[in-house]
Amino acid sequence: MQSKIKKITPDSKNPEQGHGFIFPTDEGRDYYFNHFDLTNIEYKNLREGMVVEFKAIEIEKDNNRKASEIALLDENLNEQSTELPISYNGTINQVIEILSLAARTTNSEIFEDIVF
Repeated sequence: MQSKIKKITPDSKNPEQGHGFIFPTDEGRDYYFNHFDLTNIEYKNLREGMVVEFKAIEIEKDNNRKASEIALLDENLNEQSTELPISYNGTINQVIEILSLAARTTNSEIFEDIVF
């Protein structure tokens, strides 16, 4: 199935982990997921509105829905913001990941003001 990320809620003790919800593909309830259900993106890089593909699991016991094997689709590369934060306190690997994502966007103008 395919749908968009509706809400993400980082863990209060570790913001690189958490859970979230995916919009339903029908009139039913949202699909719940945990950070360990993600396959090709880290939780800290997940944003609301991203399009994902996932395996839907119906939980009969409490009438809930769960998403597993969640994969980010390539169409997100053109939809993400190309603005870099003014101040950034992440690790060098996170900076490289942000710049790598920015390099794959179609807007090359974002690199005009970046000084290395």
